[in-house]
Amino acid sequence: MKEDPNDKIIVVTQKKEEEEIEPEIETLKNIKKVQPLLSTIDSLNWNNFFSNRKNNQTIPETLNPQAFINFFEQYQQYIMKCSQTVIKDQNILSSNFKQLLSYCNDIEGQVSQKLTRTKHIEDQLVGYEIISKIEDDIEKTQILISDIISKIDKLDEIIPDELKIKNNPDKYSKIHKIKETHNLL
Repeated sequence: MKEDPNDKIIVVTQKKEEEEIEPEIETLKNIKKVQPLLSTIDSLNWNNFFSNRKNNQTIPETLNPQAFINFFEQYQQYIMKCSQTVIKDQNILSSNFKQLLSYCNDIEGQVSQKLTRTKHIEDQLVGYEIISKIEDDIEKTQILISDIISKIDKLDEIIPDELKIKNNPDKYSKIHKIKETHNLL
């Protein structure tokens, strides 16, 4: 199997200047720069430095305490900013948790009230036997409707054809509707 050499070509182009600067690079550029902690003497003569002659010059590398102080003050300010940000975030979270807890307590209270109300209504329905009364009334109504329909059918047999209910569904539409609803056609 031959490999196509064109598949292995990698094209490299220069970065366009108009492209956006990456946020990480921008953040790194914004960091304050600190002076070096070690400083050197400006007029250092290396030839005299290694000779045995005593020189009144100080040691070429000395620690500047001000650089340390500046660095640690910047670090302290940074830590203070971080701690203030953390405190602010914790306060926001605490406030949100309190609101959430209050909301949950409200929902629990509403559900509890609805359950109590439902239980009260259930006790009333069972206690007064309203449901059984309604069922009895429905049965009585159905029996009455059946009786009325059967009497209408008997009457329909006696009257002339042009007046009969079953021959005039438009004229007696409500009676036909009742018959359809109660399956009495």
